[in-house]
Amino acid sequence: MSSRRGYTSPGVRGLSVLLALMVTAAALLTAACSEEEDNGTGTEELPEITRPGIDSVSVPALWVLGSENQRTITVHLGLTEAEREAVLLRIAPKPRVFLRLAVSDQFNDGITVEVRDDGGTDAGTPTHAFLADNSGDVVPGDFSYSLRMNTLFAAAEGTVEYSILVYSEGEPTQDNDRNLSDLLTSELEVRANQPPEISVFDIPDSLHAGFTTDTLRVTVLDDDPNIAGIVDTVSLDVRIEGVRLRRLLLSPENASSDLWVLEVDSTFAAGRPTNTYLFRLGAIDRFGSRADSVETEVWIENLPPVTSNLVAPDTVVRPLEGENVYAFFLDVTDSQGFGDIEEVFYEVMPPGSSEWVPSEDFQLQDNGAAPDTTAGDGHWAGGFVTVPENSNFGTYMFRFFARDRAGNLSEEIITDIEFVDSPGVEP
Repeated sequence: MSSRRGYTSPGVRGLSVLLALMVTAAALLTAACSEEEDNGTGTEELPEITRPGIDSVSVPALWVLGSENQRTITVHLGLTEAEREAVLLRIAPKPRVFLRLAVSDQFNDGITVEVRDDGGTDAGTPTHAFLADNSGDVVPGDFSYSLRMNTLFAAAEGTVEYSILVYSEGEPTQDNDRNLSDLLTSELEVRANQPPEISVFDIPDSLHAGFTTDTLRVTVLDDDPNIAGIVDTVSLDVRIEGVRLRRLLLSPENASSDLWVLEVDSTFAAGRPTNTYLFRLGAIDRFGSRADSVETEVWIENLPPVTSNLVAPDTVVRPLEGENVYAFFLDVTDSQGFGDIEEVFYEVMPPGSSEWVPSEDFQLQDNGAAPDTTAGDGHWAGGFVTVPENSNFGTYMFRFFARDRAGNLSEEIITDIEFVDSPGVEP
């Protein structure tokens, strides 16, 4: 058999032509797509993030040595909408943010921890004792990064240099410096706790009987106003002649305010005789440090109760058998409120006597038990009975009083009641 040089079979020639046509068609299609993109009719490729930058940073400037109060550090990155979309579509890696503290631990001359944009999810056991269980971040994926930590990173007072590092990808290593896209360096101060200071107070110099609601205001400053809630307790002691009668606690006006308030009304004077009292203000922070106390004198007025509208029988009758039941009703008010009324009672002067006879049984009540109807409404009631054994007929005098918790006695109300025998019974 012999071969013929330069000869190509018809089948091979047809396959070659077909392949050439397919290559040409693919090239034309690619060119058409490129032309559409150039004319703005196609979808533009999203840019990759190459150098994400810091937009803003919030780091408290002052830290209290030994404080376990968790504080939040935030870092906002500045990205364009296209860059944000690239991260969300995973076309570009999400930037990572780190905080480096120039303090020594047992392994390194500096401590580096990550600042997260994770929505505050639990990141597991913290790598350092000064870190919180979660970052404190609120919204994941908004490129606002957070870190919660306390001052246990510092062993002594002084200035601590810190750095905020932003990496386009990866984490701080010697081999990853090429991905360090932004760096901010500054300082924070660590110092020992100072006691709070009572700087201003607004307390009236007198509280008259029956005064309407008043608000006592006290401003308490601490060495770090950025630590919300560092002042733990603000108190008011009411004292007289060196004796503390009462301790009241003030409340912060709001979570971040230096102003502490206490609302008082006329019941504040309940149980306190009219006199000049010493008000002593004190404050303690969460480290146990006490402010120097501040004192002011306040005159408090407590007036006696007032009785009125006595309802009593004119005549009572001795029964032939059993008993007859009678009742007294008396209205009592007090400028310090019903809570200042200690007791309502009466005394009796029998016929032919000039002496008033008291008894523990001669009491009226405002407790809702019969003959009283409603507890605590200022309408007092008391009952008594007559029985066949009673025989000292005649006119009895009754006088009624109210005494408050301060020992003030109301003016008396006197009435006469005639005690008679049953009709038809011969004397």
